[in-house]
Amino acid sequence: MKRIQRSELIVLKSEKSGENHRLVTLFTSNSQIVRALAFGAAGSKSAMRGLTTPFCLCEGELYHDPVKDLWRITHLSGLDLYDGIRSDLKKFYTISLLAEIILKSYGGGDEKAYALFKKTIGFIDRAEKAEDVEKLLVFYLWRYLKMSGVLSDPWECGSCGRTVATSETVYYTGDGQFSCRSCCGESAGELNHRALNYLYMTSGMTFEEALPVETDQSILATVKKSLILIAQSLIEYPLKTLKTGSMFI
Repeated sequence: MKRIQRSELIVLKSEKSGENHRLVTLFTSNSQIVRALAFGAAGSKSAMRGLTTPFCLCEGELYHDPVKDLWRITHLSGLDLYDGIRSDLKKFYTISLLAEIILKSYGGGDEKAYALFKKTIGFIDRAEKAEDVEKLLVFYLWRYLKMSGVLSDPWECGSCGRTVATSETVYYTGDGQFSCRSCCGESAGELNHRALNYLYMTSGMTFEEALPVETDQSILATVKKSLILIAQSLIEYPLKTLKTGSMFI
């Protein structure tokens, strides 16, 4: 392991450690999650004080102490503080939910996970409409779950193998599997044909292309609820942000 690592990174979590230090959880550009100590960062005169709070985008230098097996942040320079997120509770709690999912799924296990999160946080920061924030949450969750390799093809029943018709509803039955109505049993979430078609249409688009695609608010709400339930069932840990930010997500 290299003792010094230089990387672009996003702060996911920050906790006070001692009187003037911060223990910071970072998501690095190679999709690694690193917990590092920022000495003096909680002090009022520290240059790192404003950069060690969620969800700052920075260039950073990290040092690994092999004796204590401890990462330290030796330098940070801010690239984007995402002021639009800090001033909007819906945006803040939406990004908080995504960060919690990343942490509890250990980064998703894919090198592209960082790029997806960085792109999503940038779009949410600049979003002008609450509906766009909802859409971006859906876009992110679907891509992240597929990227993580935990979801099967929803257009094929995971139980009987039958191709699901475009007019059917599919049901998430756990372990990354979707089933048709005949095979579903108990399900953690369902996607009707309109919700499936929306996902199918937008999943192959860039965010710029997908945002203008119109859909009913009820369809968007159905997709969002189902994907959150699926993420919750796969992670197998309670998502605390859903409780603290329930009014805004």
